[in-house]
Amino acid sequence: LRIALAVFLLCLQAGAGPPKVPLDPDAVTGLWWTPKKDGKMEFYRKEGKYFGKIAWLLPKNAENLDVKNPDRAKRSRKILGMDIFTGFKFDGKETWKDGTIYDSRSGGSYQGFLKLEGPDVLVGTGFVLVPFLGGSAKFQRVEDMTPTPAATASPTPAQGP
Repeated sequence: LRIALAVFLLCLQAGAGPPKVPLDPDAVTGLWWTPKKDGKMEFYRKEGKYFGKIAWLLPKNAENLDVKNPDRAKRSRKILGMDIFTGFKFDGKETWKDGTIYDSRSGGSYQGFLKLEGPDVLVGTGFVLVPFLGGSAKFQRVEDMTPTPAATASPTPAQGP
């Protein structure tokens, strides 16, 4: 009993704590504010994978085009409604991984993963080669689910980069 208590205390001290309960795979779905709160991302599941598209932008940005896309044929498409996060798979524990994140500001696509920091904070991390050399962004869950009609994407999932 003393050994078990000592191991438990060592685990707590090391930050391991008790085992984590697996999350609901659909916990990332719904509307999320972009980090600067100038848009909303809609995360959804399609054919067992998870995607995130730009569902709403401030009206001044609603007409922005994908001008930095490396594919010239896609440079005239609107960013509103476009999939930014594509093909993420839930690992059965706490991470949605093996997906791609498209950055319309640079035209770059990156490997990525998603993690929740609680029920209302989603962290997306994009990287090239190794995650610790990448960058992360935090998304806050949208509480008011009423969209702004003038700058809202259609409910049909959009094509990615």
